[in-house]
Amino acid sequence: MVADAVIQRVVQAELPSLQAFEGLLGSFVAQWSALKAFEQRVAAEEAEQFKTKTRSATILNEEDAAEEEYRRLYPDYAMPFATIPGLQEDAGDLMAPDPPAGVQELAAQTDAVSDAQASSAAARQLLDGELLREVVQ
Repeated sequence: MVADAVIQRVVQAELPSLQAFEGLLGSFVAQWSALKAFEQRVAAEEAEQFKTKTRSATILNEEDAAEEEYRRLYPDYAMPFATIPGLQEDAGDLMAPDPPAGVQELAAQTDAVSDAQASSAAARQLLDGELLREVVQ
């Protein structure tokens, strides 16, 4: 009991100084809150003053720009019909008659012969060329 009485007297003696300290801290918090509110108002005013619209720009290289211009000048009118089943991809093929069977076989043989000639020419170039001489030496 005596200890409780001593604590009570110390608290009562220190109470005015604790209240003064609490008042001091309260005034610091009030000043800080006022400063933050002022900064927010200034930031909002600056944001309103310099509002800009965001723009997105796509920069194309020469090839892409030329292709875009070509597509703009010569649109693909077959595109809307691409989803129709049974139509061929190239609209020009719809009007062209089928070539005779002999012509198709001759074209296939010519392609095979030209492929064989190209591969033998490449092999001959390797044998006669500088590359083989460097490897052998």
